[in-house]
Amino acid sequence: ADVEVSDVDNIANRTIISKPTTLQLNKKITSPYEMGNNSTNFTALLVAADTTINAGEDGGIDTQGGAYGINVLSGANLVIKDGYFTVGADKNGDANSVIYTTGDNIVIEGGFFRADYGDNYTGRYYVLNQNNGNPGTITVKGGTFVNFNPANCKAEGEGTNFVADGYGVVTTPQANGDVWYTVVPQ
Repeated sequence: ADVEVSDVDNIANRTIISKPTTLQLNKKITSPYEMGNNSTNFTALLVAADTTINAGEDGGIDTQGGAYGINVLSGANLVIKDGYFTVGADKNGDANSVIYTTGDNIVIEGGFFRADYGDNYTGRYYVLNQNNGNPGTITVKGGTFVNFNPANCKAEGEGTNFVADGYGVVTTPQANGDVWYTVVPQ
């Protein structure tokens, strides 16, 4: 079944991966509305050790109210094989990063990624977010990103490219006005 993480704003209630783990998500990790306004516990999943995420057809992370999806700390590497990863806006139309890192390396091999900022914000820059000034990399080898081109991450500076060598981006406009950017081998 889906699992909702605690929105109690203290360190003890964070959902943390602290040992090397392969996480199989057949359903979703979700967060309560407005959890993103917490000062300590503001992410659905905190990765503090090497982690691989595999997800089933309905698996992934779905946050509400501005919470981060996944926060990867320095010293931890993350590989995402597949799954659905979305963050939703709070009452002000603000959303945070789907995948955020303050350190080591993230490799995305597949999955579906979306940040819903509502009508208040159309830049949608923070689907993948390498915190400025921190070491580490984000490398994309697959996946579909809604309204976010991983080959041109404006949050990190115009032209910042997270797409791995030998891969390219296929752009597909949707009937609702969204644009899907899918990373494929060239």
